[in-house]
Amino acid sequence: MVRRTRKKVASIRSRATDILEFKNALIVPPTADSAGKYDSRSGVFREDGTFIAESLTVTGDRHIHGEPALPDEGSYEEGYLPGTHAFGGVFFGHFGHFIAESTGRLWALGEPDLMLDGVVYAPKEKGFSEHAVQRQAGLLAAIGVHTSLTVVDRPTRVERLLIPAQEFGLSPALIRGTPRYVDFMRKCAATVQPEGAELVYISRQGLPVDRGMLLGEQLLVDLLVKEGYRIFQPQRHTLAEQAAQYRAAKKIISVDASPLHFLAYVACPDQKISIIKRRSMDAISNILAHLESFASPDIQVIDHIRADYVNKKYRRIGRTSWSEVGLRAVGEDLLASGMIGSLDGWRDLTAEEIEAQLAIMAIEGESPYTRLPVATHED
Repeated sequence: MVRRTRKKVASIRSRATDILEFKNALIVPPTADSAGKYDSRSGVFREDGTFIAESLTVTGDRHIHGEPALPDEGSYEEGYLPGTHAFGGVFFGHFGHFIAESTGRLWALGEPDLMLDGVVYAPKEKGFSEHAVQRQAGLLAAIGVHTSLTVVDRPTRVERLLIPAQEFGLSPALIRGTPRYVDFMRKCAATVQPEGAELVYISRQGLPVDRGMLLGEQLLVDLLVKEGYRIFQPQRHTLAEQAAQYRAAKKIISVDASPLHFLAYVACPDQKISIIKRRSMDAISNILAHLESFASPDIQVIDHIRADYVNKKYRRIGRTSWSEVGLRAVGEDLLASGMIGSLDGWRDLTAEEIEAQLAIMAIEGESPYTRLPVATHED
């Protein structure tokens, strides 16, 4: 839980470095052109109309949004937000993007003398829903970060706006978080009460076909059930239940997916985590860095991908692609690391089983899948 106080201080910088303070700053969200296309530009202007470069949010080697134009006076209906708020950057409605790209400034909530009323964001794009805002506030509460969130849908002036430095995000320089950021998040995680099974497999079963997963995951599920694992489908549980379960687990098996970024916030050093790669692309480096920096658990990466399967509608390996893995080899790695106790029943899928599942996927995905072989450890 984040502790708050109403004690006044003479200077923010004397107690919390890397925080800029502005009175009557103007937050400018993305705008749409005459064709309805959004310009992917947002940020904050000082009261005198000059732009604050520190309000831009970094992801990868670029900014999520570029610098916007200052709206012409009288061309818009200005909103007003009273009180003291921290600028959170760009608000993502997507679970995985929010947890990794919209949280980098939240360390300021751990500075009790700032007297924050909440966190305010510019949206990734127009059309966000209040439900999405409440969902992400619930996500933060689940990992022990308690605050109110505001997302502006028009240029909005803030009575007192604090812009903390971005200290976490999806780039090599930020993914591990600064010591201050990690310390804040670990203190928040310590308030999450563990509850659930000690052996957990994070399953992607039940997700739409375009979310991508392993071919033959049902066989993997059946084998892990015999080993005593709880088959955990995150989408069937509240975020608070997910955090409690991840906190309680001693051994966790999962494919590479966004729930692992959520896990990183509440993971414990004594946990053992095995990650089965489901894409031949590098979709795991950020996950590993996030886990290692925040909790330093014992992590095993298992890579036995034989082929990626790409739907012709998407035409590339990524979030939507599926993969064929050598399940027998996966079992051998799990056995070697002590995650399972037997190889009984561990086998590769037959060609007939693969073809049968691809046929179902083609119907659900409204387009056939193309096999893209990759070099594997078995070749």
